[in-house]
Amino acid sequence: MSEYMTTQQVRGALEEREALVDEFRQKQDDVNRTGLSLNRAECKKAVEDSLQVERRLDEDLKKRRESLQKQAAAADDFLAKLKDSSGAINRQKLIDSLTSLNQSIYQHALLVVAAKKDNLDFIRNISPGHRAALGIFDHRSIEDRLYNDIAQKDRDIEFMRKEMSAKTKEFDQISAKMASQKQEFDKTLAELATQTHELANVRDEVTALRRQVDEKDKLIQESNTSRDEANRHAGILTDELATKTIEASILANKLEYAERRLSQLDESVPRLKEQIQVSEDNIVVLNENVTSRDERISALNEEITKLETRVVSLEVSLQQVSPELENSRHTETLLREQSTIATKAPEAAEARELGIARFFAIQSGWEGAQYSRWLPYIRVVAEADSTIGSNPTPTPLPWVVLETWRSDNEQKLGNYPYSDVVSIACGLYGYALQRDTDEEPLYLLGLLARRLAEDKSAYVAPIVYVLEKYLEITEDFDVSTAAARLQLFYLGLGQVASLIAKRWPSFPGIENIRLRLRGQLTGSPFSTLDNLLDDANLESVLREQSPKVYLFHEDLNTAFISLRGLGNIRDSRDWIFALNFTDRVIRMIHGTRGKWSGILDFIVRAPEPKDDLVIRVRTREEFVWVQNHF
Repeated sequence: MSEYMTTQQVRGALEEREALVDEFRQKQDDVNRTGLSLNRAECKKAVEDSLQVERRLDEDLKKRRESLQKQAAAADDFLAKLKDSSGAINRQKLIDSLTSLNQSIYQHALLVVAAKKDNLDFIRNISPGHRAALGIFDHRSIEDRLYNDIAQKDRDIEFMRKEMSAKTKEFDQISAKMASQKQEFDKTLAELATQTHELANVRDEVTALRRQVDEKDKLIQESNTSRDEANRHAGILTDELATKTIEASILANKLEYAERRLSQLDESVPRLKEQIQVSEDNIVVLNENVTSRDERISALNEEITKLETRVVSLEVSLQQVSPELENSRHTETLLREQSTIATKAPEAAEARELGIARFFAIQSGWEGAQYSRWLPYIRVVAEADSTIGSNPTPTPLPWVVLETWRSDNEQKLGNYPYSDVVSIACGLYGYALQRDTDEEPLYLLGLLARRLAEDKSAYVAPIVYVLEKYLEITEDFDVSTAAARLQLFYLGLGQVASLIAKRWPSFPGIENIRLRLRGQLTGSPFSTLDNLLDDANLESVLREQSPKVYLFHEDLNTAFISLRGLGNIRDSRDWIFALNFTDRVIRMIHGTRGKWSGILDFIVRAPEPKDDLVIRVRTREEFVWVQNHF
């Protein structure tokens, strides 16, 4: 047996490899056509199988190439031996070589032909030239076919290698992209876990801090309970003393008038006696005059007795007050001394009135020097009577306008000692004389509204006089176009006037004053707010329109209203109203006092940190409202 493969064996081997290649290409075409995505394990296995097939093909082709190269070398040697010196094939050499090298092939062919012809005559009769030509033709045909097959298989293998390289590269790119995405995903998961852990820690810290603050507030509240009670009792005593002092001053003024009148009558007695002595004809008339005089003196004496009894009663009440109020008693003593001096000198009545005016001015904290400007007010107080109001503690309570929280971070809220209605009205009158509508008088308006709502009876006349005084100021300017803080003050005045009209509707002129005060805001956003406050269903209205128009915060039970949303004035974009429905109070807040303290918490900073308003934002709409209005 020859060491070289026969043509049939080569063809069989190539067909076997072609089947493997076709199977691989068919699988690749199926994947490309269906667009199926394999997972990493399947892709890896498919690539490994393909590489294994490729290696096996390479090994088989290498063996076949080596075999063919050996055959080609043998053929070249064979042809070289057949050629003569001129390079042409020598017939004799060809015949000899073919005879020696291919004897087995010829023998096999002869056997086949002989078996077919049943004899060997055609072989015996063939010419030598034909014999050589047949050998050359057969050798060349085999050689050409083998070379063509090898070249075609080489091209197929090269194409398959390129395609395999492209697929491998594409697979590597997909794998790299998947690895990168997985790395980013793992990184995102790690960051999310870290942030979640940090958020949990922050929430725990906030909870712990709030717990500590609540415990400290509780301790402070417990420790201050007794002190607050003592301060409240002292405040009540102070208020009673101030009220009694004012009432004593009024009574002393009336007593001084009665004594002055009595002195005038006493001075007329000598003149009457002289007239009796000069003309007896007029004695009847004089006696009638004397009788009339005596009756009037008797009536005056009775009135003086009543006043003295009232003064003694007041002195007893004053003596029962705590020794801590000695300074106020000393002030009363001075006033009584002034009253005594005035009774002894009728010409000093005006000086005494100025003294009382000075007392009221000092009590109010007024810094002016023209105490005569207080005379109209003290005359109103002297003539005023305490009037019982209807519907004490009306429901709902009136709205109380509180001090504004300005942009000034150094702002401090007032702490004023006024508590009774007359003292509060006195303080407001002092501010009216100074044309002051700032935070201090606004604070007094809030106190006044609460007392008018709670007291069973009150001296209403001094309050109405103060309201009229503030109306006189508006003759010099237009309230509806003024700054927001001034308009807020007149809104508070209107609320006080409305409360008086509700509880003391029969007081002369109160309805006209109420309408005039509200009319000052006509055309202003504050007029819109004033009308809203009259709505009995205001809370429901604000809840329904939150957070599109207003912002209602459930935890605070407070509605936030933008002044700019109600209308435009020169500084409307700077202010926000906070309406607390628990305490029925209104506060105007400057927008710069709001800031974010966290992802969800927006803090409105108060002058005192304990009064800060914390707005927890729960929805996107609430976030947009806060961003647009603060």
